[in-house]
Amino acid sequence: MVLPILKFPDPRLRQESLPVREDMPPEELQRLVADMLDTMYDAGGVGLAAIQVGRPLRLLVLDVGLGPEVYVDPSEPLLGPERARMREGCLSFPGVFGDVERSTSVEFEEVYRAASATGVPPMVNLVAAGVNTSDLPGTPEQRRMRAQCLQHEVEHFEGVLLVDHMSAVAIDRARRRAKRLGRGR
Repeated sequence: MVLPILKFPDPRLRQESLPVREDMPPEELQRLVADMLDTMYDAGGVGLAAIQVGRPLRLLVLDVGLGPEVYVDPSEPLLGPERARMREGCLSFPGVFGDVERSTSVEFEEVYRAASATGVPPMVNLVAAGVNTSDLPGTPEQRRMRAQCLQHEVEHFEGVLLVDHMSAVAIDRARRRAKRLGRGR
């Protein structure tokens, strides 16, 4: 089921996300993951954090062209040393793009507590502990895009948004564009 995506300046986008409860019923997590994937694909996105659909959980989905990936309770990412300016958008800011400096690789010491506790549908690639995006499948461009998307989506867990990386002029331009598109306030 396609869920409504929260749009900027909805204050819920600034809400801190909490860990996925260990006692969350597996079928509830499966449904949420499936709905998030449906929503992301329907909107033409590459990644989506649960907070963007009104669920303040440390849960994200992404697809860089290799099939869906699900990240449950990822630790704070360890950023690789190489950085690049990358063009970036956000489903909560339709039609708005900005150049953001990001690390081209990230590593997670821990991504989920236990596979048995997640109940993730079998059609997704559940990423395990000790993951470095440089070691995951894909072309160099897909690995870079995965690292960029992970940094962006994990920032949503802390209420950090695309506009927090943009200049005041770019933010004003983004607000005016959102209003013109009928999606802002």
